[in-house]
Amino acid sequence: MIKRIVFCAFLVFFSVAFFAPEVLAAEQIRSYDVEIRLNQDASATVTEKISLTVEHKKIKRGIYRDLKKTGRMSYDVVEVLRDGRKELFFIETDGSLFRINTGGDKYIPKGDAVFTITYRVRNILKGFKNHDELYWNVTGNHWSFPIERATAKIIAPDGATATEYKSFQGVTKSTAPASFANGVFSSTTQLYPGEGLTVAVGYAKGFFSTPKPLFDPDALLKAAYVILFAYLGVTWYFYGRDPEKGAIMPRYDILPKISPAFEGYIAGYGTDSERLAAIALLQGCVSKFLKITPKEKKSFVVDKLREPQTKEEKIIDKTLSFPQKISSEERMKLNDLQENLALYYSSRSSSYFESNTFWLLTAYCIFFVLTALLFFLTVEDPTENEVGIGGFVFFFILLSAASYHIQKRICAGRLSFQIPFVLFVLFLQSFAFLHIFFLVCPLPVFIFSITGTIALAVYGYLIKRPFDRGTKILEHLDGIKMFLDAVNLYPETFDDMEKLLPFAVLLGMEKQYNRKTKELIEKFHMAPQWFYDMPHYTRFTSSYASFSAPVARSGSGVGGGGFSGGGGFGGGGR
Repeated sequence: MIKRIVFCAFLVFFSVAFFAPEVLAAEQIRSYDVEIRLNQDASATVTEKISLTVEHKKIKRGIYRDLKKTGRMSYDVVEVLRDGRKELFFIETDGSLFRINTGGDKYIPKGDAVFTITYRVRNILKGFKNHDELYWNVTGNHWSFPIERATAKIIAPDGATATEYKSFQGVTKSTAPASFANGVFSSTTQLYPGEGLTVAVGYAKGFFSTPKPLFDPDALLKAAYVILFAYLGVTWYFYGRDPEKGAIMPRYDILPKISPAFEGYIAGYGTDSERLAAIALLQGCVSKFLKITPKEKKSFVVDKLREPQTKEEKIIDKTLSFPQKISSEERMKLNDLQENLALYYSSRSSSYFESNTFWLLTAYCIFFVLTALLFFLTVEDPTENEVGIGGFVFFFILLSAASYHIQKRICAGRLSFQIPFVLFVLFLQSFAFLHIFFLVCPLPVFIFSITGTIALAVYGYLIKRPFDRGTKILEHLDGIKMFLDAVNLYPETFDDMEKLLPFAVLLGMEKQYNRKTKELIEKFHMAPQWFYDMPHYTRFTSSYASFSAPVARSGSGVGGGGFSGGGGFGGGGR
């Protein structure tokens, strides 16, 4: 037994001794020392001295160094050395990638090696209003092996005055500070694969000949506001102004051959169809076509009292199965009723109002183009992150959806406090999204996007224009609203008051209707016959709206913040 244990221990010891050198040998960059010599014309000569260990794992023929072309930046390779002797190299370019490949077809020897890569960079400095800036990713963040130590030394010409120094280390967008002492930036810890060293130095304005920006951000922002609001104003003036309304007087009469639900469809310019089915059912009760009875758990039962007479009643009769339960289990059928009625109202609405959809869609296109131009011309390299463009499109879709939602609420006259508050939270989340996934979204651009979103929501309402027939409908609804608001003003009969119930729900004036109805009941000692219990009609409308919600159908840098990254991609072995 003892001999067996000793033999096994010997095998383990022999295996460790035999394989340990191969296992422990690891390719890594022992030191990464960079010298950047700036020139007055905003160019620089960069020398990278990379000391590493070669084990023929990832590094066989040499290494490659990836640099990123951003803005007007471009590169020229001066020379490549290995251990002080000239080394073969070749260049690859692909979009924003500039790759320097070292070595030829033969493997380089195992062991320690020192690569020295020297290249020139044009327009390495960027000009800002109050300073010029060098913002440079010294090592790149895409090396596939660790870097034990990285340093960077910036050598500026005589007369250049540095005003501020910053440095960062870690993964892309990390704000962990690096070290700066005696004119040298240094990493404070080992940099693991995916980590790098970034430096930023600000210089007083006037010495470097930094290229002027292609676009002045302030002028571009002002132009964007002018273009957007000029388009909105001009098109509204020529195509969206409403005809003048006549004198509005309190009224409780009902227009012939036009149902309250259809009047609501016209008043909302076709955007508020969610409540119309419930209003149509209430109208069916008023006209003695239906009877609604409340049941348990906020559900209701609708019974048919007679055969349908109007087109609206025929759609209700064809879609529902009487006695029809109004509950969450009947969601699909209730949604069908809503859709069928909306199609019917839409087919009749062309002579009542004009949506001007072409002008609205064009406004969204202009808003998209302006927002994209502002974003991609003012954000520092927004495509550095892989989700840059896709993220922007997602952000714009969110803005458009919010704008459309606000527009619908305005058209329906139901823009409550909760909606703007929810949208405000969404905007804050969007800004956080942009801040995390992009370099930085400038606050003026973000404000423009919010302003444009709200402006388009209001414009989407204003550009819809009623014809003369539609104006008569709006005047009728205004008269009923004035009547329900009036004190000590009653209809001649209770039957006339009963007919106003669907209009009260449509206009959101249930409280005023309840007050007048209560006064009439106390005065005439009468109660409606078509409803089981009068106070339940408000609960019926809200319950129907929740039960009929649509469902899916089967089969169908310096001077501000900064972070690691921003200059070069990185590198690896080949």
